[in-house]
This record gives sequence, structure tokens and C-alpha cells, in this order.
Amino acid sequence: MASPPASAGTTLKPVRFSRQDSWLRAGLYDVLVGIEVLQFNPVMCNAAMKFDRYDETGKLVHRCEGVYLVTNNNGRWAIELFSTIVTPAQDIGVQWPDALAFAFRPRQNTVQNNWDDDETILPRMARHDSYPKVGVSGGGVRAITSNAVNDPMRPFAARGVMSRLRIQDSAPTPRPQPPSTEPCRTLWEQSQDGFREINKGERGGSTTKMRDARVLHPNSNKIHLISGVQRWNTSGEELSVTTQVLVVSYKKGIWALDLDMGYFDTHARINDIPVLGK
Repeated sequence: MASPPASAGTTLKPVRFSRQDSWLRAGLYDVLVGIEVLQFNPVMCNAAMKFDRYDETGKLVHRCEGVYLVTNNNGRWAIELFSTIVTPAQDIGVQWPDALAFAFRPRQNTVQNNWDDDETILPRMARHDSYPKVGVSGGGVRAITSNAVNDPMRPFAARGVMSRLRIQDSAPTPRPQPPSTEPCRTLWEQSQDGFREINKGERGGSTTKMRDARVLHPNSNKIHLISGVQRWNTSGEELSVTTQVLVVSYKKGIWALDLDMGYFDTHARINDIPVLGK
């Protein structure tokens, strides 16, 4: 409340791009346009909300388009993370072709990083190297495969969970890798481990622009989108689909990922294991 985002600020003397930033003033009122549930599981839900802001005379002045992560922490459902794009009325509907062209590339660069076994160039093109960083724990194929045999509901625990946010204020201190006698394995080989557990053959490929992927809200320097990863084996058989809401932004001449709002597993072949372990 001491330093709210501009979409919720109430200062009477706003100063753009400062701690006194605000899109609000006395007399303005909001009208809800719509809410859409995007993804959900037993402990998390992503939703998109759009509302219009009018002045005292009924003239449209802003449109606010947001994505909201609602979580069940210790039995209580509430908003834990959100991102908004506020657009002045005169800019509503203005298209930025580069935003649409690059929206899915940062997430694809993460996948390409595994394919090319490149941990130098591609990571900088996938995610901005700026802090603080915020992420959300939970979801993902590894969370399911690692617990499928012994405790398949473990990823959906709510009791005792106080926060699902991962907040990193600064870059971690590099740690020297201990010497290993094990043979060097590529990033692609490491990513195969979870899929071997479900006995569906070698992973053949993946895409981040799978079905249901789409751009939700774009402007000149920020994008809300639905992406994730659809994976298949070498026979073309689908192995899993994970979806998420991403926030991609334009900084220092590069479109890259700023925030992911949790992983939601919409299809996984875990149920094909004939007999679960005891």
C-alpha cells in the first residue's frame, strides 16, 4: 500500500514512472467488461479480467487488462500475484506487430536452449537478466512424474502453505561445480528422465505454441499470453501438455520473459502406468 502499482494508485498528484505513479484520481469509476478463467487445478487458478475506467462525465479514459493468479494457501483462496496493462482510451486497439511476432519466442528459446545444449546465449534471450525476479512454485511435468508412484496428490497440498511465490532479490552468487566422474550429459538428455518413467518411448520434440496458446493482451512493451509446452515422443504420440500465463516485456531492445504465473498440467500420461507402486 505504501507503493502501489499505477493501476491501483490513488495519489492526487501522479508522476509517471515514479513511486507516485497512478492512473486514478477522484471521480473516476470502473465498469467490469469480463472475466475469463484460463487454467486451474486444485490449488491454483489463472484468470484474465478486463475493466474500463470512466471520468465523471461518463467518458472512457482507460482500459485495464490484467492476469491474476488466485491460490489456495492453507485453506484460503486469494489473489497472490497479478499483472496489468493500462491503456489510455486513444490507444485502445492500436496494434504492435513486433509484440505479436515475438510473443512466443522467449518461451521457445528456453526449449531451444535444451535442444542446442546452450546455456550462454539463449538464456539471455529467453528471460530478462534483471532483479527482483518473481515466480510461482508448483506444477510442471517433473512435479508429477517424481511423485506419480508414491504420492500423486503431493503437488496439490494446501495445508501449511503460506506462499507459492519465489522471490529473488539479486543474482545468485556463482558456485563452482564440484568435479564429477560421471559422463557429461546434455541438457536434452537430462530432460528425458521424467519421460522414461512413464514408459512411452523417447521424447521426440515439443512446441510452445500448442493448442489453446494465444496472446491475451499486448501493447508496445508488455504482453500477457498463454503458452507452455506440448511434448510428443518419436512416434508422434502426445506425452504431456503444460500451460501457463506468461508476462513478456520489451527492455533494452529485447523481448524476453519477465514472469511466469505457475504451471498447469492439462494432459500427462501418468495414468497410463498399469500398476502404481506401493
